[in-house]
Amino acid sequence: MKQDPRAIYFLKGLYSFGYNSIAPILPVFLTTLTSSAAQIGMVPAAYQLSRTLGALFFGQASDRMGHKRTLMAGIGLAIPLALLLLNAKTIGDYALIFFGIGISSGLFYISLDALATTLHAKKGQTLAGLEGAYHAGFLAGPFLGGFLAHQFGMPAVFVLCALMMLFTLALAGTLPQDKKKQAVSIGSAFLEMKLVLQQTPKSRMLAFASSTFVDGFGETSFWLLIPLYAVSLGFNIVSVGTITAVAAAVTVLGVGHLGALSDRLGRRSSLLVSLGLMLSACLLLVWFHSFLALALLAGVYALGRSAGYMNTRAFTADLASHSHRASALSVHELLFTAGRTIGPLAAGLMLDSAGAAFAFQAIALVIGANILLLWLLPEGMEANKKAGA
Repeated sequence: MKQDPRAIYFLKGLYSFGYNSIAPILPVFLTTLTSSAAQIGMVPAAYQLSRTLGALFFGQASDRMGHKRTLMAGIGLAIPLALLLLNAKTIGDYALIFFGIGISSGLFYISLDALATTLHAKKGQTLAGLEGAYHAGFLAGPFLGGFLAHQFGMPAVFVLCALMMLFTLALAGTLPQDKKKQAVSIGSAFLEMKLVLQQTPKSRMLAFASSTFVDGFGETSFWLLIPLYAVSLGFNIVSVGTITAVAAAVTVLGVGHLGALSDRLGRRSSLLVSLGLMLSACLLLVWFHSFLALALLAGVYALGRSAGYMNTRAFTADLASHSHRASALSVHELLFTAGRTIGPLAAGLMLDSAGAAFAFQAIALVIGANILLLWLLPEGMEANKKAGA
C-alpha cells in the first residue's frame, strides 16, 4: 500500500492533541479531589494497565483485521469515553474511564506504528516523524487545555478532546483500506516470535527489554511528578500546561535528528544518548526551580524519553516480518506499558513519603542502572545499524 507518510503523521498529531489536552494537566485538577499523590497516580496507572493487559490482543487484531480498521475502532472508542469524563466525580470514576481510554490508545498506536514501519525501510526516521507529530499535539494540547481549564473548568477540556477525536476519525477514514491477513493467527505470531528469540543474541534481547521497560517507567513517573512538583512551587494549571508545551516543542525540534542518528549509528548508541538526556534532566531538576528551568529540563527529559521509545520500537520493527509487524510491536507495548503502569504508582508513593527530590533521584538511579547495563553489553543492539525493512 502506498501512502504519503505526512497523512499518518497528521493523524497521530490530532489524536495526541485530543488526549494530551487532558492528560498532562489532569493531576493538577485531581488535587481538588484528593491530596494524595499515590491516589492521583492510580488514574494514569489504570490507563497503562489496560494497555499492558491488552497489548498482545491489540497487535493480533491489527494484523488480522487490518491496520486501518483497528485504528479507527480505537479512535471511535475514545469519543464516548471523553464525554463520560463529564460525569466523573471520584478518583475511581476517572481511573475506570482512563482504563477504557487505554484500550482505545492501544489499538490506535500499535496499528499506526505497524502501518508506518511497513511503508518505509528507515524505521528510525519514520518513528521519529511519528514522535514529532505526537509531540506537536503534546505541545498544542496541554497549552490549550490548561487555558480552557483555567477559564471554563475541566468539562470544557473534555469536550475539546471528544471533538478532536471526531476530527481524527474523519481523517482516518480517508486512508486507503489495507487487506485483512487471514493467515495471521496467535499460533503463527508466537511461532515467529520463537524464531526471533532463537536467532537474536540474548544480550541484545536483554538490552531491548530493559530499555523498553525503563523508558516506560521513566515517562509516567516523570509526568506525574512534574505537574505536582510545579504546583508545590506555586505554579498554576496554566503554567503546568505551558511547561508541558515547551517540553513538547523541544522534542519536536530534536527527535528527528535522533531518529536519523538511530538509523546511522545503531540502536544501542542512540539509546545511550537518549538515556543520558533523561538522567541529566532528573539530576538537575532538584537544583533549578524557575519556570524556565522546569520547562527546558522537562523538554530535555521528554526528548530523551521519546528517542528511547523510538529506538526500542524501531528495534522491534527491525526483527519482525511485515505480516506480523503489529503482533511484534505488541510485545514492545507489553514491556513499555508495564513500566508505564508501575511508574505513576511508584512516583506517587515516593512523593507522598519522601518528597520530590528523592523521587527524581530514584528515577535517575533506575535510568543510570540501565545505562550501565547497556554499556556492559557492547553487542546489545548495534546489529540493527542500517537495518532494512
